[in-house]
This record gives sequence, C-alpha cells and structure tokens, in this order.
Amino acid sequence: MRRLFVFALVCLALSPAAGAARRADLSQEHAQWLDDVRPLISRNERKAFLDLERDHQRTAFIRSFWAARDPTPGTEDNEFRIRYYQRLDVARDRYGEGWQDHRAAVYVLNGDPSDVMATDCGVLTWPMELWTYGYSERLGSSVEILFYQRFAGGPFRMWNPAEGYEVLLPKLHEEDDMPDQEAQFRAWLLQYCGEVWQDVVDFLDSMERIVRDYGILSAEAASPPKNPDPEWLLGFNAFSTDVGEDREPLDAIFRLEFPEPYRQRVVARGLLSVPREAATPVAAGDRESYGFQLTGEVLRGDELFESFRYRFDVPEERLEGDAVPLVFERYLRPGTYTWIVKLEDLGSGRVFRDEREVEVPAVAGMPDAVELPGDVVAAVEETLSAGGGEPASIRFVGRRDRDLTGGLQRFEAETAGDGIEKVAFYLDEKKILTKTRPPYGVELDLGRLPRRHAVRVVALAADGSELATDEVVVNPGRHALAVRWVDPRPGGAAPGPVRARVEVRPGGRARRDRRALRR
Repeated sequence: MRRLFVFALVCLALSPAAGAARRADLSQEHAQWLDDVRPLISRNERKAFLDLERDHQRTAFIRSFWAARDPTPGTEDNEFRIRYYQRLDVARDRYGEGWQDHRAAVYVLNGDPSDVMATDCGVLTWPMELWTYGYSERLGSSVEILFYQRFAGGPFRMWNPAEGYEVLLPKLHEEDDMPDQEAQFRAWLLQYCGEVWQDVVDFLDSMERIVRDYGILSAEAASPPKNPDPEWLLGFNAFSTDVGEDREPLDAIFRLEFPEPYRQRVVARGLLSVPREAATPVAAGDRESYGFQLTGEVLRGDELFESFRYRFDVPEERLEGDAVPLVFERYLRPGTYTWIVKLEDLGSGRVFRDEREVEVPAVAGMPDAVELPGDVVAAVEETLSAGGGEPASIRFVGRRDRDLTGGLQRFEAETAGDGIEKVAFYLDEKKILTKTRPPYGVELDLGRLPRRHAVRVVALAADGSELATDEVVVNPGRHALAVRWVDPRPGGAAPGPVRARVEVRPGGRARRDRRALRR
C-alpha cells in the first residue's frame, strides 16, 4: 500500500492538470516558475502559492522559497538554486519540455545516476532503462529505478513494482495470461533477452533488497525533498495581508502622517482608531484588554519593499474616550509607495483592511544629498565590501511584553545590517534553537500557568561572536518599569538636534543610565 501511495503522489505532482484551475490567474512568469519547480515544491507550498492574489506576493514567495533552501544564506549566490536550474536545462535537452517523461524529475532532483542500462528485448518487453544511484545523499541509501516506454514510443514512465510485471510486456494475444507475473516475466527474459537477462534479474533483486533493508522506494527519488527549513512557509503566511471572504469587517479609521525626519529617512507614522463599541475585549486575569494584530506591506512600484507586523494589547481601564488608538512607525525615503494594512481584532476575529497609494514627502530638517567625488565613492564602496557596511541589528516583531501568557507561543525576529550568519533564541537564558536562514522564528512552550519568562534573541557572526540582541519579558507582573535607550547609541557624535528613543518595559529593575554625546 505504501508503494502505491508514494507512487500516486509522484504521478499527481508531475501531472500537468494539478491546480490547473487556479493557474489561469498567474502571469506567464509565475506560471513558468511553478512549472519549473514542479518536482521540488511540496503540496502545501504549491497550494499556498496558488492561493496568493497579488503578483508582488508571488514574487516575495518565490524569493523566500529559494532562500529557505539556500545552503549558504550569507553568500551572494544560492548554490542550490543554481544547481537546480543547471540540471533543469540538461533535463529539457535530454527528455523534452514538461514532466511527462519521469526521467526528467529524477534527474533534476538527484543528478546523473552512477549507472544506466538500456535494454529492449524485441517485441516481448517494452524498452526499459535501469538507473542505479550507488548512494543518494538525499535518500541516505542506494536506489534503483526502472523506467519503461509503453508502445516503444513517447515518454518513459517510472515502474512501480505494485503495478505488476504485466505492464512491462506488450499483450500479443488476447489469450495471454500471467497467473505468476514475476515468474513469467523472468522466464521471458531468459528466453528472449539473451546476454542482458542476468543483469536485469540482478537489478530487480537489488530493488527488492533496498526496499526490504532500507525501506527506500524508487518512487521517492522523484518525490519533493524535505525542506531544510520547514517553518519558512508558516513565517511567510504570518505576514499575509489577504482577507478571506468569510471574515467579518471591522470598523476602523487609518491615516498616515509624516511629522519629522529620521536620519536620511522620513518618519511615517500610522494611526489607527477603532471605535470601542466595534472592538471586543478579552479577559486577562482580573482585567479586560483589547487585543489587535496589525500586518502591513509597503510596495514600491510592483515590488514588495517591506512587510511588518505588530501586536497591540490595550487595557480597558487605561482608555479615555470612545475609541481605541493604535500607533506605529516606519522609516521611509521620500517617494511614492502603496500601503496595505490589515488589522485583526483578536477578540472577535473581525478584520479591517486598507490599501492606498501614498506620497512620502521630503520634510524640513532632512540632510541635503551631497554629490561626492568619484574617488570618495570608490573608497566607500571598498570599505563596505570589506565588511564595514550597515551595523547589525535584530528585534522581535509583532509582540512586546505581555501579561498572563501561557502555552505554545510563537516569537519572530527580523534582522538588518551586515555580518549576521545565524540567530539564536533563548528562554530564561537557556538556548533553545539556532537558525541559519530567515524567517527567524520559534515556538516556545511557556507552560500551562502564566509565569515570568525572559525570551532573548541574539544575532551571531560566523565566528560565533554576538553582534546584536533583543529581549522580551512575558508575564512580568505589575512592578517597576525598565527604561532602555534605543537611540542615541553611547559614545556617538551628533552635529545638531538629536532624536532620542527609549523602550519602556514592565517588570524590569529601575536603573540609571547616563549618556553623553560628542558635539
């Protein structure tokens, strides 16, 4: 039964009709990509891609799809992607366009076999190719695959032993009967295949031995390999701004303002207002609070420029007025952008969505652009290429300190800057997980009862040195507030007015921090 199941999955994945109805909405570029990766993409990934509604989301999906398979994410080239397309070109040259010939998928996923034996026993067997992989690193074993060509023409099909030996033989007469298919097949090989008879029999015996000893089926050589980062799709879907037709709308108002410059960029401040009667509070211990999750995308032209996610918990007793105000900030250069925001009320499940084109203006106080001499530009580029680029940073996304949180909770972080090779997550100073490629996320079990926990994420260089860190405290209790400087950094220099930013966290220890700037 397992043989039939695996073989059926492979045939379904390589079928041109798979997902044909939803493919009609794809651009030529995206439809071609989906066909290119047909042997590689999993069923869940394929469904997620076809469910996307916008081209910029599909482009971002493709970028994340390859990034999740990149063996060396810190380098410029994705060796896995390059090798895959090199094999794809060879397969199309050898076996024709499309995936009707099953040899194409096996080659693209596994490369050249160690041995190929072609045989044609006249008109008593269909033409066959016997492929041997001495060792498949992907499957962790040797593997033998038999392909046969029905009617001695057209594409080759992978043989599944569960189909029986009869499919390898033409039916010359209607009275032909094979009560013992294997015995009859071997007898015909001995009688008509001459010198290759023993080679074919040895091959079939080896196929059975591999299945018996290692549990490896030949069909698995054409099945999509396991993704080295199984969480990437979960992280990608978490940032979707799509809203299902079954979701009830949430009454809210969204506006943007650009109050001031921030270094070479402009502060884009988003303000959302939800009427209190439209929001549903959730009980948290002895109090009630309004919970919201905000997911956003910023497009520049047709390309996704950035995505973000925030989590808001607003205690009801702290509200004044008839609306729940929510504020967030992004930092953008002047220009034209498309903003998409999706706000979910965690108490009721209702959703507000807004999409608009926004002109980010140049505001007073921004540094003027300076035209640098060519030799200076070259020197700067050389410095950046030598590792003196943007400083590394890391921060948790979408959540800050929260009260009364337990059970399985997901924590996600985003990085910026140069030199980050891996990211480590800690729970109460115990290392839980290290990831070498984005998206950087982890699910932590905080226990059945709410207790205080410190969750820390650390960005690490190739030598293991710490480049940046961020921390959140869950269930901190109602004690002192901890205030942490974010900007300016200690010891920095400032030519004029300075924008100061601090983080205020409940549950910390009061401490004094004095910072001086050189002017």
